[in-house]
Amino acid sequence: MQPLKISLLGNYYDCQLYRGRLYLWTFEGELRIYDWDQIVEKVIERNGDWLTFLYGFKDGRYLYNSKTKRLFEDKEIKEIVIRRYSTSCRRKHVLTEKDVEDCLIGRQSSPSSSLPIDTEIYNSVLYYSTEKGLFSATAHRPKSEKYKVSTKPRKLWDARVLTITANDYPQMAISAGSDGLYEFRPGIEHRIPVLQEIEPQLYRVSERFSLFSNYMYESIFSSSRNGNSYISMFKLDRNNNSFYRVYEKEVEERSFALDSLKDKANLSWGIRDKIYQASGDKLRVLRFNKWSEYSKDDRLSDLGVVNLKNSSRQIKGGAASFGNILEYEDRLVVIMSDNKCFEIPNEVTRWRIYPRSINYLNQLHVILEDRVDFYSFNHDSNVNQSEKLNGIEYYVPNSASARRIYSDVFDDLFV
Repeated sequence: MQPLKISLLGNYYDCQLYRGRLYLWTFEGELRIYDWDQIVEKVIERNGDWLTFLYGFKDGRYLYNSKTKRLFEDKEIKEIVIRRYSTSCRRKHVLTEKDVEDCLIGRQSSPSSSLPIDTEIYNSVLYYSTEKGLFSATAHRPKSEKYKVSTKPRKLWDARVLTITANDYPQMAISAGSDGLYEFRPGIEHRIPVLQEIEPQLYRVSERFSLFSNYMYESIFSSSRNGNSYISMFKLDRNNNSFYRVYEKEVEERSFALDSLKDKANLSWGIRDKIYQASGDKLRVLRFNKWSEYSKDDRLSDLGVVNLKNSSRQIKGGAASFGNILEYEDRLVVIMSDNKCFEIPNEVTRWRIYPRSINYLNQLHVILEDRVDFYSFNHDSNVNQSEKLNGIEYYVPNSASARRIYSDVFDDLFV
């Protein structure tokens, strides 16, 4: 099944999608905030296909719901759904800035009046980095507020930060290139005894180079090129009835590069339950088991190799529930979780995935020279999550409210 795509024409630099709002940064230093649901509804009005666009762009969790999946097991219903998806995928859904003017809920100068190096939104706070340092600003403010993002940012650190990646919990991995790997822990007073706190709630995790980083449950995988990646290992410990993270050690890539990886990895990255090692036209996939003590034999297992059509050098990699994303100089490649390949044959300005999200976990946003393309991948709910090679394993968030949402979603759909 090919992905759905909505294109928004314009000259953009970065994007974030958070709780129904689309944040777009322009090269002119402006931040625009749109009502995302309203944009999707606009596309639905044009083509009349509410079913695929509801699942695809407003609430990707529906397809994973057991009751919804059982409905789609009906042969006649499944044929209708597949036909609708196929029709929508073939159509072009293109919007101009004028088309979405009535979806705009705010526009303002970008905080700090400069283009961000990277951005992240967590708990209604925008975190961003510039050449002047790391900052935070209140975001997702009420529509009644003149500025939807605070114009009075708080400076957190002076260093130049390359990437900011939030965990499911109040932790953010901060990759600062040659300055190393750090973690920011907003609102957490419990200290990490072994690590140095260089600023309030900001800890140095490693002095080694960090290009970008992702969380593997409690641990952090720091990515580099030419085989210099590493895992900063953390574990959960208990004090009375509360849990807290404890730093264990740093594990170099050469310690977990299995014998089956004959060539030195050009680029490695890890997220949640898997590690990926790209070398030429091969992508080695390892499963990470957070529960066992670290060793080649039990903490990591070799799942196999993915053959890549493109043997040129990878610039960056990532993983979402729908598959693996590999960035090259002249294209973006998605190795989908059903083992099919989808290519975007353009040099990209930036791309975003939302693996922590409930509603947008199936989306890939790609910023190109003259537009931003919003892709929706809708095949993964039919893939065996515990056995798939490409993409991180999907799981229902472990909270009472989230479980209640998933239980009621089928009934809500037809209210």
